[in-house]
Amino acid sequence: MSDVNMEAILSALALLGGAIAWLHQLRTKSRRDKIKLDLEILEKSRHTFGETDERTNRVRAAVGRRMDRVYGEQSGQGRKPLP
Repeated sequence: MSDVNMEAILSALALLGGAIAWLHQLRTKSRRDKIKLDLEILEKSRHTFGETDERTNRVRAAVGRRMDRVYGEQSGQGRKPLP
């Protein structure tokens, strides 16, 4: 292969790598934003319905599942239970 072809291939690979990294960051930010919103909903549910209400418990479980999916993938470990 000529040097020009190798340069073009390396440039294309670098662009592809950058695009993949950008998509990963976008996905991660989206998931974190969803968790933040879920935690805000959980806090409002606690305030409105109380700690032991069934609706609060359902919200807590949903937030916990989302956090397990997001942070369990990254660390390979479980998380601490939500209060």
